[in-house]
Amino acid sequence: MHVQFNNFKGMAPILLPERLPPGVAQSAQNCRFESGGIMPIKQVASVVTPAKSGTKLSIYPYETKWFHWLEDVNVCKGAVAADGFNRVYWTGEGAPKMSVSGYAISGGTQYPTNSYNLGLPRPSTVSAATSGAAGSDLSTQEQRSYVITFVTAYGEESVPSLPTADMTVDTATQTVNLTNIPVAPVGAYNVVAKNIYRSATGSSSTEFQLVTTIAIATTSYNDSIATADLGEVLPSGNYYAPNSGLKGLISLPAGFMAGFYNNVLCFSVPYQPHAWDPAYQIILPDNIIALASYGSSILVMTTGLPVLVTGSDPSGMSIEYLEKGEACVSKRGVVDLGYSIAYPGTTGLWMAGGNSIDMVTARIMTQAQWSALVPSSILGTEYERAYVGFYNTGSATGGFILDGEGNYSLTDIYATAAHLDRATGKLYLMVGNDVVEWCGGSTFYTASWRSGKVVLPKPCNLGAAQVLAQAYPLTMKVYADGVLKSTQTISNSVPVRLPSGFLASVWEMEIIGGSGIYAASMASSMMELAQA
Repeated sequence: MHVQFNNFKGMAPILLPERLPPGVAQSAQNCRFESGGIMPIKQVASVVTPAKSGTKLSIYPYETKWFHWLEDVNVCKGAVAADGFNRVYWTGEGAPKMSVSGYAISGGTQYPTNSYNLGLPRPSTVSAATSGAAGSDLSTQEQRSYVITFVTAYGEESVPSLPTADMTVDTATQTVNLTNIPVAPVGAYNVVAKNIYRSATGSSSTEFQLVTTIAIATTSYNDSIATADLGEVLPSGNYYAPNSGLKGLISLPAGFMAGFYNNVLCFSVPYQPHAWDPAYQIILPDNIIALASYGSSILVMTTGLPVLVTGSDPSGMSIEYLEKGEACVSKRGVVDLGYSIAYPGTTGLWMAGGNSIDMVTARIMTQAQWSALVPSSILGTEYERAYVGFYNTGSATGGFILDGEGNYSLTDIYATAAHLDRATGKLYLMVGNDVVEWCGGSTFYTASWRSGKVVLPKPCNLGAAQVLAQAYPLTMKVYADGVLKSTQTISNSVPVRLPSGFLASVWEMEIIGGSGIYAASMASSMMELAQA
């Protein structure tokens, strides 16, 4: 009788150990299976110890430092042309925020140390009055109104003030005095200037053109600019600040960003991350939990069924209400795997890609087994196209790995925050008080793999075993009818003898070590093992 394992796979706890297919594990810890063998995962490597005390729930590398928060924060780089300020944006720490190079990491160690509010408030309306007497020549008279905008040190411009009342101006004999021009708004905005615009043809609904730019402290201005000398048309007519409750920030390939509050999906103006037009909003029937994108589509995970929103312009997004899936129970568990989006539901882990959605854990574990992980606690991330999740049941913490082939393994590591650097492929985790690099160490964790229960046609004694590995030593355990019969240190590929003097119908092998394993077998005798 000969039992061989040469195509190793992960766990499938949904099946009885006696019903597991050959190579499928009864238990697997710290293992990867993409090579067809058992590969232990490398140990983590310490990177930095952030300064804030408490449980860090979000981390993000910026310039030479690590941003870290005790809140669930989403961080994005915005699409800004020729951005010399290295602007970075985030939601989840109170109202939406942004910061820039140097400023974000100056004056302390609890990074980010400095930030600005994302978006700008609307300026108050100025006062306008003509100076001088109007002549009788109607050809030199025009209707005007004025607006102003705030401008930051980074070139961001606010939505304009409400226009002044229409006035008749004789361009030959009169100028316009603007007074009560507001100074900088209260709050963290870094406004350094104001732009003055005026309508050129007499209606407050027509285009406004630039008159001039004035310093932030200036509160009055006398306009004598000829209409022919006016500057650019007002670009920021819809550059509203985002809702103060905006969260779940993501960046999209078409140059705009998305976020949400309650059941409202919001989009920024393309290439203007500070500007969020209320016209670019979609109201959904259920509250939104999380967002993730692939291609030109956004998967909107809600307290009900997921919604697919597709488009390359925020003014014309299409909506598809999916008829499959379930509510997302953990925003932090949502992961962009490149080829699909994974999210934790009540009954399992779901993956959506294209127009399809499927529960990938349905073939691996029962709903009760999934629920035991407390899916609402799951933090998810990606590593080498595998979903890596960390859970906290209240009485225990741990992690798991689910690769693209459906191989499921547990891990000793527990993390409270994660960041995947897509430029390098490196995964960083918050483990205890340290930011660490997953698989960044030079040594391996101890991997363990236990086979299913192999039920033989009739009782026999398997008297020999062999393990083929990349390196030795390792530990092999053999169980017969549920009883541990042998624990041996395997030093090389030479077969070893197993205990004799008994018969058993159900056999299991467990392998424990820190190197790759590509085959293992048991047989009735040394000769039979050699012939196999």
